[in-house]
Amino acid sequence: MEKLSLRKQLTIIRLYLSGYSFDEIAAQAGVSKGSVANVIADLKAGRMLIRLLFRLGCRISEVLALKVEDVDFEQGTVTIEHLKARLRLFCPNCNGRLGKTHAFCPRCGGNVDIALT
Repeated sequence: MEKLSLRKQLTIIRLYLSGYSFDEIAAQAGVSKGSVANVIADLKAGRMLIRLLFRLGCRISEVLALKVEDVDFEQGTVTIEHLKARLRLFCPNCNGRLGKTHAFCPRCGGNVDIALT
């Protein structure tokens, strides 16, 4: 079997989800019918998740959060919203360290409307 690029695999998946037959997909994507069958089998078996993790270099939570809108089938790209962010928030009154959800500073007890980064 031929080794397919991620872009080629995304094209096959797009055509499959659009309702094309394996023969039509193979003709439009320029691959063998066996390659189409392998990509669709991987998609159904969940192996596509493993490939996305490996090829895109992202976290499992980022792959699981992907939506169809995040995949640009024409360009062969996937937009990933990074879920982890290192924020250091500080109280504007006393420079005490804050969490994301603090409404009051644990150090000075002041109301925190806007935290400093």
